[in-house]
Amino acid sequence: MDCVRFGSIACLLGLLGCPRLADPADGLADEVDGSDSEITGSTASDESTAGSSSDSGSTDSGSTDSGSTDSTDSTDATDSSSTDSTETGGCEPGSSECPDGVCVSELIEFGCCPHGGLCPAGCEPQDADKGMGECPGAPEFAWTGEACKAVCPCQGSDCDAVYASPIDCFVAHSAACGPFDFSYCPFDEPVAAISITGQVPGESVDLQAGTFGLFFGKGSGNQLMLRFAADDVTLANHIAYPWSDLYLTNVLQIWAEPAIGVQEVTVTWGIPFETMALGTLTILDLEIMSPDSLDYFVTGTLEVSGTGWDLSGSFGLRHCNPLNLYAP
Repeated sequence: MDCVRFGSIACLLGLLGCPRLADPADGLADEVDGSDSEITGSTASDESTAGSSSDSGSTDSGSTDSGSTDSTDSTDATDSSSTDSTETGGCEPGSSECPDGVCVSELIEFGCCPHGGLCPAGCEPQDADKGMGECPGAPEFAWTGEACKAVCPCQGSDCDAVYASPIDCFVAHSAACGPFDFSYCPFDEPVAAISITGQVPGESVDLQAGTFGLFFGKGSGNQLMLRFAADDVTLANHIAYPWSDLYLTNVLQIWAEPAIGVQEVTVTWGIPFETMALGTLTILDLEIMSPDSLDYFVTGTLEVSGTGWDLSGSFGLRHCNPLNLYAP
């Protein structure tokens, strides 16, 4: 399944006690399974009877028939495999291959737009890429056909039309490619410096961007959802596609109680449930009761240690409305 719009972060709702919605198809599947068993049993009985009859007849004839059937089945399986491979271009069923070889979900109409495929008008990728060397001035960002990327020092024919921030990049493409709304997500204006540094399994990190959303539960109450990334563009892409595993890859995620003080939290790096550890979160100040969510903030410190983990630092985060979740 392609993860541009949907990803395994949705599984985190299970940790919060959200009930699983009953799927009518489950019952239907049980009925079908049961019917299949009865049919299979009936068929086995019929075959047994047929076998007894065959014993009294010609053995050579039965052997020839069986061999012919096996050959036909093998041919059918080969034809089916060949057809599936041709239709999906080597991708899994339900996905199609883009011109650059990337597989995307067939459910997304313009999923191949950032991969050399058809794009809606106004969403075409900019011809702007990051060149060699250090950025000599202010950061620059370009549209990929789906998200934004840092391109300073820029090279390409569209370098005169790049953007000063990831938010500007997304807002400029919101009407044609979105909607993307960062008006209630001023993550690029933190209330205090953000610096979470150290080691996660397999790599060193220096996380200087962050924000948080709110989970509004029913039986489990409300929770904070803290997000940290190395830079604004990584965080902005995650905010634009919060359900996508693709844009969770380099994001630190923490679910926490909305209370000042010290608490133990589960920390995840990247796709949920794949790289996790326990950490100590200290919330020093918190505002989530103001009538205006633009006033929401949380400040605190984080310490994480464990196999492959060694993180520490402090933060002052602004609230980001697009990250809010509501229990069904």
